Order: sequence, then structure tokens, then C-alpha cells
Amino acid sequence: SHPPHGFFGLSQDWLIGITLQAVTLSIMFGVFVFLIKTSGAHVLQAKKQKVAARSYQGIGVSFMRLVLRVAGLRAAYLFLWFIVPYYYLFSARACRSSAQYWKVVKPEMNFISRQKSILRQLFVFAQVLVDRAYQRGEKDLKFKIVEGAGIPEFKQTLKNSPQGLVAMQCHLGGWEISMSYFTQRYLESNKKMVAVMFGQGGAHEHSSLQKSRPNFEVAQFNQQKDTIMKLRSYLEKGDLVGLMADRPVGRSYELIPFCGKLGLFDSTGIRLANLCKANVFFIFSVRLGYKEYYVNNIRAHLDTLIDQSLSNEDKVVAALKIYAELLESYLKKHPEQWFNFFPFWSETLF
Repeated sequence: SHPPHGFFGLSQDWLIGITLQAVTLSIMFGVFVFLIKTSGAHVLQAKKQKVAARSYQGIGVSFMRLVLRVAGLRAAYLFLWFIVPYYYLFSARACRSSAQYWKVVKPEMNFISRQKSILRQLFVFAQVLVDRAYQRGEKDLKFKIVEGAGIPEFKQTLKNSPQGLVAMQCHLGGWEISMSYFTQRYLESNKKMVAVMFGQGGAHEHSSLQKSRPNFEVAQFNQQKDTIMKLRSYLEKGDLVGLMADRPVGRSYELIPFCGKLGLFDSTGIRLANLCKANVFFIFSVRLGYKEYYVNNIRAHLDTLIDQSLSNEDKVVAALKIYAELLESYLKKHPEQWFNFFPFWSETLF
């Protein structure tokens, strides 16, 4: 694991400590000002606050794009020291989810250590988002990729398999950077990388990447009856279908042992592969440092690793257990690169 670098020769641990102190003082000052203002004034309506939040968010995104275009990647990283503390203060859902995550993976941490880890996690997440923005719209890959041991088998299977492949990804490290890498390096001109997005909200999330790469496509998974048939048609054409396995959004999920608790893992990818008799690869990507990522595609040899006498449902659970064990092994090496800020952990004991 490569620890994130600081700025001007200062370690990131020192900078995060100073940032945490500044955030604490800011909270105290903010509470003091709030009490003064609300003593004779009305609180703004919730609807107006949401509109203002969207406006500020849009301004922030536009500003970062301008910095990337004018000053480059390192300058954009520098501005994160002003943006991330704001996010830490006002993104309650992400911080609450992150706190729960650190309580699971590092239960021995005290409150202060956990807040430092949350800040470090948010900084790395912000760097990954900046990297993603830097790559979007670019035809050539802008990052060095260190390939894992599973890449040769992935390349060979993708080339020779009559069916397409199901790629099960997760919110670990730079998953979109890995998609850009696959489409540029390994996909033949007649094949596509199909990113499955759930619902209608993310319909335009990858629009710039889709425009820059004709062999990249977004497929909306909206729980309609014909959705699986559409994904099946991609596999029949030999395309690479990528789905997130660590964020269930529908009824197709299983409770799987993960980091000492039960996690909600989406089973759509495994079920789709079983239906279409397609090979499954587990995709993992982590940020190593400035302009450098590690990518590994591990083939899930489900026909040999899983007892074939099991029922179809038990086979799905067994496959997800293999996936969860691999994901947990990566999290042990890179705990700060888990970016699933949605409800994931079950309180059910196992």
C-alpha cells in the first residue's frame, strides 16, 4: 500500500491532524454564530437550502474543471485541502457511513483516530474523483496502470470466449479508471464495455466517457422485465458487461459474511452469468499514487470452486462469498479506498 503524499514536504498525517483541529474550531465558531443569528431571525426553509446546496455544488465542480484545465492535476489536489473539510462538515450521510465502516474494520479505534481515518478516506476519494474528471473526455489514458496477475487470463478469455464476460466491480479505488483502461487496451473494435447503471438518476453520469469512446456504453437497469434480456443480448454479442456488486439497489441481493459482519451484496451479476453461461471476472482497482493505479481481473472459476450439487440459489451465495473474501483482502491492504457511502451493513448476526 502506498500512503498518500502530503504537500510541501509535510506528511499527510500531520496535515490531517491540523485539518481536524481546524474543523473542530470551525464547528465551535459556527455554533456560536448560529446561536447569535437565530436569536432574532428565522431559519431558512429546507427547500431553499437544498437549492443553494445544488448551486454551490455546481460551482465547485465547474471550478475544479477550470483548475484542471488551466493549472493541471497537482494544483487540483492542492485545492482539495479546502474542499474536503467542507464536505466532512456538511455531508452527514457520507461521514455517517464512513464512521460505520471504520467501526467495522477497525473497532479498536477511538473517536479521534476514527475522525482522522474518515478525513484520510475522504481525501483519497476526492483525489480519485479528480483523477476521474482528468481522464474523462480524453481519448488516451492519462494514468500508469500496474497490472495484476489475473490480467493475462482476462485478456485471453475476452478474446476467445464466444460469449461476453460479466465483470463484477466494486466501489474500491479507481473503478472508472479501470473501465477506461479496458476499453482502450483490450477491447476489439467490434466489442463494447457496457457499464450497468441502476435506476434513472445516473443516466448521464458517464456521458463524457461515452462520447470519447465509441466502444463504451451505459445500460440502464431499471427493474423492468426486459432489462435482463437487454443485458443478455450484450453478452451474446461478446461484450463486457460491468456491474457493481457492493451496492444492492433492488431485490436481488444476499447477506454475505464480510469483515466480521454481514454485508448486502448484489447478486445480479452472478445470476446473469448463470443464465447466459458467461464467464465471471472480479475486478479490483486501487490508487497507488500520483497518476498510478493497480488493476486486477480475477477469473471466478465457479464451476470448479463451487460444489455443483448445490441448488442454484446456494451457488449464487457461494459465488458471492468468494467475491466478498477477495474484496476483504484488498480492503485490509487499502482500507482508506472503500468508497461505498450508502447503507451496506446488516445488523443481523451470523
